[in-house]
Amino acid sequence: MTGFTIEGSSLKLLKPQERGVVSRIDSSRGDFVAQKLRSMNITLGTMVTVEQRSPRFLLRVGADQIALSDPLQDAIYVRLNR
Repeated sequence: MTGFTIEGSSLKLLKPQERGVVSRIDSSRGDFVAQKLRSMNITLGTMVTVEQRSPRFLLRVGADQIALSDPLQDAIYVRLNR
């Protein structure tokens, strides 16, 4: 018998130092959100690492550290990368 594993998740559920590959960007949040994420180089297939969750949500994208607001966090879904 094998244990239950999560293959995908909302970015907000990741803990510090957990990594994932962006698998979906929720387009129902509006075009502004999608454009803002693209301007931060966060697109489908991008590897991201949660650096910290509090007091600010910080995400590592390549060599860049990016602070994300709640609406931006809510729009990102990742496939976990262990």
